[in-house]
Amino acid sequence: MTLPMTMALRTIDGRPQLCLSPEKQYTALVADRPALSFDGLRLSSERHLLPDHARGQVLDIDMSMHMHDADRAGLFVRATADGQISTCIVYDMKKHELRIDRSRSGLTDFSPKFSHEHAVSMPAPNGEISLHVIIDRNSVEVLSQNGSIVITDLIFPPVEADRIIAFSENGMTEFRHMKITRLDQKPE
Repeated sequence: MTLPMTMALRTIDGRPQLCLSPEKQYTALVADRPALSFDGLRLSSERHLLPDHARGQVLDIDMSMHMHDADRAGLFVRATADGQISTCIVYDMKKHELRIDRSRSGLTDFSPKFSHEHAVSMPAPNGEISLHVIIDRNSVEVLSQNGSIVITDLIFPPVEADRIIAFSENGMTEFRHMKITRLDQKPE
């Protein structure tokens, strides 16, 4: 965990679960900044580089996607324009798994103990996935299912890796809602 979080115990499916959410000060900071919306983006076995005005090293992304028949879908963040360097946030429909893959995220070979992937089992009823992604210069945090699922990873990308690429593999995914707030700019 890199961002200050509020912890709460909630009952989910009849069981108590620890849930995390960003502190109120962070939420207020995000609300104070202009946001970009990319709603209704439909991808069929393809990648889509988001426009230049969605570039940034420090971002807050609130998104939901519906995987119609795709095997895997998600975002490459802190990516170079050619996608050679990126951190992959992906949902795998066959494995019912949310994963961060940082094997191509920049500097990764400094220690044999540096794990490239972290995954968590996560159901996606009817192919619906909602994610809150928080990207900092050297970290990625992904929250889902009201904060009951959280993955946090350190990354070491080059400065020019500031792009976002949406993707869908082996089928169609609709990115129903994607709100991107750039936090590395001063508010207007």
